Amino acid sequence: MNRKLVLFVSVLAIALVAAAVSVGSAYATTGCFNDTNGHWAETFICWMNDNAITGGYPDGGYHPNSSVTRAEMAVFMKAQAEVPPSTGDVYMTFGPNEWMPNYAYDGQVRYYTIMGNFTAPTSGTKLFQATPVLPSSLYKTVMYIKGVQICYDATAGGYLDTVTITQYKTFDDGTTTELDTLTDTTDRTDAECRQYFFTTPSSFFGDNHLTIMVYYHLNAAGDILRISSTSVVLQPSDWRTDNLSMPEPLAPNRVDSSANPESGR
Repeated sequence: MNRKLVLFVSVLAIALVAAAVSVGSAYATTGCFNDTNGHWAETFICWMNDNAITGGYPDGGYHPNSSVTRAEMAVFMKAQAEVPPSTGDVYMTFGPNEWMPNYAYDGQVRYYTIMGNFTAPTSGTKLFQATPVLPSSLYKTVMYIKGVQICYDATAGGYLDTVTITQYKTFDDGTTTELDTLTDTTDRTDAECRQYFFTTPSSFFGDNHLTIMVYYHLNAAGDILRISSTSVVLQPSDWRTDNLSMPEPLAPNRVDSSANPESGR
């Protein structure tokens, strides 16, 4: 049993160190315990403290060279399993059936397994839109909307006229306001997976929604715009919460520990 425990502890220790490196150990604080300053594992220990995997001992120390009990290891494992991603984009991809014409006279979307064909019986500029279902948080981490990637084919007549992406906030009285909008008015007749990024990623809470609007100009009746997939690009923030009505972060990656009960232990 002891040999198994030693092996298990070794494997988990390696995993924790690897996790600290993968999420960016440079972001860990230093001087987090009174007995780890200058220790070779100080950065990794402080990363564990920053991510609430360990809180040290009541005397303010970590005791880095002491043995770990099975009970302490159980606490580490439970806490480590809840560490959220802190870097890297998250892509939420939805298929063509999320799209619809804005008005009946804008035409129709014919849905296929791999794409949607946007068409209309008359020529002119038509409007299609999607309002995707998105998570406000992942693993207790508030997400920011970074942008949108649209994979389209505008080579079958007409041209992609305008793409507008807007994030709205809805209030208790039913009114809405625009939080952020980006617009691309370049006429496009190519086939591309194109990314549209907001100047500054904005937080996304439970009272927000994202609307993606595509204006397609048909040169003649029956011309087709094809969209195979659309992905919303999310960016993890430093905010952790179970409460979607928490105060709005003032800027991406800004943490006010006094308003963020999950920031420490």
